[in-house]
Amino acid sequence: MDVPFVLVEQKMNSPILCHVRGKVLFFMRYNLENIIKIDRKEKERKEADMFWDKISEQLIFTGMEAESPDDIFARMGGALIKSGKCRESYTEALKEREKVFPTGIMVQDTGVAIPHTDPEHVVDSAIAIAVLKNPVEFYHMGTNPSEGMKVPVTFVIMLAIAGRQHLEMLQKAIQLIQDQEVLQKLIQSEDAAHMIQIIKEKEEKEHENS
Repeated sequence: MDVPFVLVEQKMNSPILCHVRGKVLFFMRYNLENIIKIDRKEKERKEADMFWDKISEQLIFTGMEAESPDDIFARMGGALIKSGKCRESYTEALKEREKVFPTGIMVQDTGVAIPHTDPEHVVDSAIAIAVLKNPVEFYHMGTNPSEGMKVPVTFVIMLAIAGRQHLEMLQKAIQLIQDQEVLQKLIQSEDAAHMIQIIKEKEEKEHENS
């Protein structure tokens, strides 16, 4: 940051000198506060920037057996709580939110769910992924569950979103599943480290092209 330099002649009397110094200090403080705000926003943007670095192998489940969305929430949500990324209330919050705002969606021929909660149930942003052994029915996103529109889900991205990253992470999850080639690679993969690498390569390629 370039700090303005003010030359004050010694002949200037004390009140004028104090006034000039006050103006300079105000200018410096004002700009410093704005720089801090910009840096904070940039940090938040970068934190939400990379999807893959919020996934750990311990939060990836392949061939998961489940009978209902609640089974999935208990296992994946429990793992997020155990990892310290989410509060004890997280799993129950998933269940309650799904009743009102269902998260099932069809991506061509693949049923996907993106369950998540409000930020107060999250300590630090993280992502859990599950490939289901057999389809589990979720109600369709954007519909009222009473309408009965269901989606046979085989792929789940569970988002634990802290702070103001909600929209950014949700958008990245949708971008990920919309890439049919990447989605099928993830579903067919049986190795957690390989799944993370698939997502990392996709994001790095997108950043190179942006």
